[in-house]
Amino acid sequence: MPRARNTRRGDAPRSRQPPVERDPDIPHWLPAGDGWDKLPPNIREAVSRFIAPAYRRLVLEAPSEIP
Repeated sequence: MPRARNTRRGDAPRSRQPPVERDPDIPHWLPAGDGWDKLPPNIREAVSRFIAPAYRRLVLEAPSEIP
């Protein structure tokens, strides 16, 4: 089946919803920008509820480096 003109493989339909704000505590190794917006809502919620608090406590607020 031929592809429509002016489309690239892997292009997902664009959502008309505004971009989702990232919590500043979200680890840097998670996607940002469009990558963050493309994550399923349940994954973004899990990151905000579980990953970000753990990252904040264990990394950002660590009392000292590992001896």
